[in-house]
Amino acid sequence: MENRTWNGAPIPPAEITPCGHLTDTPEKFYLAACEEVDRIASDIGLHKATAILDIGCGAGRLPIGLLARQSKFSFYLGIDVARDRVDWCTKTLSPRDPRLHFQFLDMHNARYNPAGQSALGLALPPSSFDIIYLYSVFSHLVEADVRFYLDQIATLLRPGGVCFTTMFVADGVPPVMENPAGFGPFKWSGPLHCVLYEIGHWHAMLESAKLKIVRELPHVNVDQQTGYFLVHADYHKGTAPALNGGD
Repeated sequence: MENRTWNGAPIPPAEITPCGHLTDTPEKFYLAACEEVDRIASDIGLHKATAILDIGCGAGRLPIGLLARQSKFSFYLGIDVARDRVDWCTKTLSPRDPRLHFQFLDMHNARYNPAGQSALGLALPPSSFDIIYLYSVFSHLVEADVRFYLDQIATLLRPGGVCFTTMFVADGVPPVMENPAGFGPFKWSGPLHCVLYEIGHWHAMLESAKLKIVRELPHVNVDQQTGYFLVHADYHKGTAPALNGGD
């Protein structure tokens, strides 16, 4: 595998680059990384004490953006079930900034780690993170795994913390569907390529985990996932994410 660069930033090899044609060139990957960090910085806020958990970090798009934008944060942990991507991030990104950490989770996922053996579990202390980020993660998980992560998010968020996640949702469909024909712009194939949730069912799952939607972004990417900003219902009584930038 050959490393690539753009604007001085390391770009992962094409073999482990997620999202296909959306990030398949170094320039596209770099721009997508910066766009995601810009979203977090403007809609949630980054400051020198911010601790970030990136669930499903893949090949390091978010931390590459954090470095490219010279963002303020105190600690970043990226976790993923794809060992090759975590290994690349650990070898290539961690040496560039001591705030960056990565962890491989050998959890089973029919799409990304079919041979995974470990039971679900993160083993992280409660109230550890200001921002929890899951881009195109729930879109490839069965319901039991989504519920597990929602409970973990509620436990790991600090008071005032915000989770950003994306997923496939629709009205008038069964509670959960895998690779639904006729939904979205692509032809879905292979295990868990698209896991679609009925909106009311999704809201009920959030309520069960004590999480609250404070902002929604329809069609946040080209495959028509919806983006959500979530907070712990016990911590937040307002209508918008509470974090903001600054020192």
